[in-house]
Amino acid sequence: MACVRAKEREDVLALTRQINPDIIILDAEFPGDMVGWEIMRALKVDKNTRHIAVIGCSWLSESEVRSLAGRLTAYLQKPDITYHDFETAIRGAGVITKGGARAINGLETDCNSP
Repeated sequence: MACVRAKEREDVLALTRQINPDIIILDAEFPGDMVGWEIMRALKVDKNTRHIAVIGCSWLSESEVRSLAGRLTAYLQKPDITYHDFETAIRGAGVITKGGARAINGLETDCNSP
């Protein structure tokens, strides 16, 4: 999987337009002028990005994040997220192909290390 890490809101939206990822893993409290759950909503209403699988990640409960962000492909609950949790969420999103997937990481953790 090719993975690019976004450091702020503008990065997530710009990178999404630039690389057209297969999946985005995004913290619901991602900092910036627009918090993570607002980015998730923006992605789902844009006809050019609504097809992208979005995995939400947060300290908030899954139901709280889904009420703020709308439809998510999967959810990861902080603080005890394991490599297996990531793998399960990504595989469940159905975006892994023989050639891999393009991903944007909007988390505090580097997505290339287990």
